[in-house]
Amino acid sequence: TAPDYFNSFYYDFRAHVKNTGKKVYLNLKDSIEVNVYLKTVRPKYVRGYLGSLDTTIIASVNTDLFSKINVQQLSPENVKLSLKVENGLGVNGVVRFESLKATNQYGAVVTATDPQLLGQDFTIPAATNLPFMESNTTLKSSNTSNFASLVSILPNKFDYRVHAKVGGLPKDSNNFVFNTSKLKPILLIEVPLNISVQGLVLRDTIAVHSSQIGLETNGGVLRLLAYNGFPFFADIKATFISNLGGTLILNGIGRMEAADIDPVSGKVLAQKFSKIEFRFDPSQLDLITTSQKMILEAQFNTPPDKKVKIYSDYAAHLSLTAKISPKVSR
Repeated sequence: TAPDYFNSFYYDFRAHVKNTGKKVYLNLKDSIEVNVYLKTVRPKYVRGYLGSLDTTIIASVNTDLFSKINVQQLSPENVKLSLKVENGLGVNGVVRFESLKATNQYGAVVTATDPQLLGQDFTIPAATNLPFMESNTTLKSSNTSNFASLVSILPNKFDYRVHAKVGGLPKDSNNFVFNTSKLKPILLIEVPLNISVQGLVLRDTIAVHSSQIGLETNGGVLRLLAYNGFPFFADIKATFISNLGGTLILNGIGRMEAADIDPVSGKVLAQKFSKIEFRFDPSQLDLITTSQKMILEAQFNTPPDKKVKIYSDYAAHLSLTAKISPKVSR
């Protein structure tokens, strides 16, 4: 076989005695000592048998999907959970999804059970090279899991534990690793909630950076530009909390329209744009301009007797603009 260029370090060392013009005598007791070593070297690429790696990965996924939803009971259907493993190492491996638990903001905990996904060993193929391509393996849950119970407590955190082992026997001299290679487990949760919504409230507190307006005014309008990715409409209310201690509640004129749904998949096609107005008079301006916080509250509803699905990637994006009518003195 060809020399192993990947596991050897070769160097060529040459030395000479500098000419000083003076006669010197050399004998067998004279010597030159040279130390050659590598320091803080990080190879860009290695190839050959790389031994084995046995490790346990403990990770957490934080989510605020449910933290702003005020609802007494959530009954999800067809919760799908999977573990995607991205292997950028040129080494085969084995992965075991050992445990998963959900925790909500009140400390309630539900531990996952699934005989098909949890506690089982799954073979993960190696990445390929020339061209480089990482391998992607998705481990899916079974129909007997209790993942719906995990979602029903409105969790704000998922903790999971994955055991991974790569390399080992039999030895494979074609293993390779780049300095950017990773073995990365990713937890994927799809939560379609097939529900009918009446009076579901979502609220958020927004920091307001406003200053005193140095002119008299006849009042004005605050416009809320809404891009709604949820499949139900909402009535909007804005509450301003003034630094001076007062509050101002403005009810929106118009509503945030529901996003359109694909009749085949039941998923939202795209976010729906709406414009909601909040009118105020001159006496209310000081409360608005001295406020540092504003609470936006959306009360969602679906048409009567209609059920829709909610997925974890749904969102609503809001922005606030103002139009003020100055008071002109003649």
